[in-house]
Amino acid sequence: MQPFLVPLAWATTIVISTWPLLLHAQTWLGGRRSLAVALMTITLLLILVVPLYFGISAIVENAKQVADWSTSLATHTVPQPPAWVETLPVVGAKLTARWQQL
Repeated sequence: MQPFLVPLAWATTIVISTWPLLLHAQTWLGGRRSLAVALMTITLLLILVVPLYFGISAIVENAKQVADWSTSLATHTVPQPPAWVETLPVVGAKLTARWQQL
């Protein structure tokens, strides 16, 4: 039962928050609950699918840039620490040594 608790909580939250919209859609559709449920289901699916589609299409369109970025990341190195880091009291020397070790 435990794997179903989180989805059940989300489903309950969505149903409770969209219930007034369902009742409004039912009134608008002449009291036909089945049509209102179908309309709400399609609307909620579109709210989920449309942003997902745009996100996936953006990733696909920029896949080459992401691949180029990830390969160029391997050639980058950490620059030397600024001179003022070593002058920090208590931790300056250790921090500079650790920075150079990276």
